[in-house]
Amino acid sequence: RATVEELIGLLGEGDVIVDGGNSRWTDDEKHAALAAEKGIGYVDCGVSGGVWGLENGYALMA
Repeated sequence: RATVEELIGLLGEGDVIVDGGNSRWTDDEKHAALAAEKGIGYVDCGVSGGVWGLENGYALMA
């Protein structure tokens, strides 16, 4: 959360944050709303694949 909030403070209108973590989806809603206030785009794109992802590829869930 702290990283996304810091990015929102540093970035400007037209920039986009891509959150590739697997955080709680309700946090992503809050971050998207905060980013939108400054005209910053926000994409929640969790990554999955576990230990098999290295050999079989990771899944991105946007």
